[in-house]
Amino acid sequence: MKWIDATGGKEAKGQSVQIRKNLIKVEGADDLPGILEAIEKFSEDVRRGDYPYFKLGYMSLSTSIAHSGEIEAGKFIQAIARVVRERSSAGLFALEKGMHSEQQIESIQHLMDGALNVKLEKQKTFLSVIGIGDVQTRDWIEFRHTNKGLIIGAFSLERIR
Repeated sequence: MKWIDATGGKEAKGQSVQIRKNLIKVEGADDLPGILEAIEKFSEDVRRGDYPYFKLGYMSLSTSIAHSGEIEAGKFIQAIARVVRERSSAGLFALEKGMHSEQQIESIQHLMDGALNVKLEKQKTFLSVIGIGDVQTRDWIEFRHTNKGLIIGAFSLERIR
């Protein structure tokens, strides 16, 4: 497991990228060039190693692109998507809807192979799948979560087929 620490702080000031064994520290969540450089570095390490691909979890993409312009954010997301695709890998990007315009969310979803949308309504949580191959429904499906997993509501009779 490799980590990119984008919390910033005193030790990151003036140094866009610091490399430790399994950690690259960048100046902050809005250091888009530093984050991209770190992702590319780790993906190269994986390529040279014994692994054919990697899995990227980006928590939270919203924090990184919130203060950048739409064009800069779009180029950043395209670059990350390119690195993930070139390595035949998988990426999961957390995006907060309340922080972005619908147009920006749609353009980001367009760059991805698919999306899982989550919404909260009257103390119930719902999931909707966009893209990502064949699914039985694209409607909103109720789900609950526990410490061990997801309990997904049914497409019919409250059961998954």
